[in-house]
Amino acid sequence: MITLLCLNNEYLALLSEGRAHLISINDDSTQKIFPLKDTEDVIFCIALTDDFFFYSDSNNKLKMYQISENFSNIVDYYFENPIRKVYIKY
Repeated sequence: MITLLCLNNEYLALLSEGRAHLISINDDSTQKIFPLKDTEDVIFCIALTDDFFFYSDSNNKLKMYQISENFSNIVDYYFENPIRKVYIKY
């Protein structure tokens, strides 16, 4: 079941069963699945801008990836409480 969809000019991001899928709109073969490592982490929320992909997980972390740098993880924030929603302000 798809929980959340996000869209920018190049990618469709969807959250399903605790995993985030990033799919290229222009090239159907390009797909990333987060978390990148095989873990038990569950993703609660995703957000997408033209340059960045964000998600919050069951380890109370908010992670940010830079799309143009081959999805490099650039920031991990740890919080005492889980982040259930991420809102992007343009």
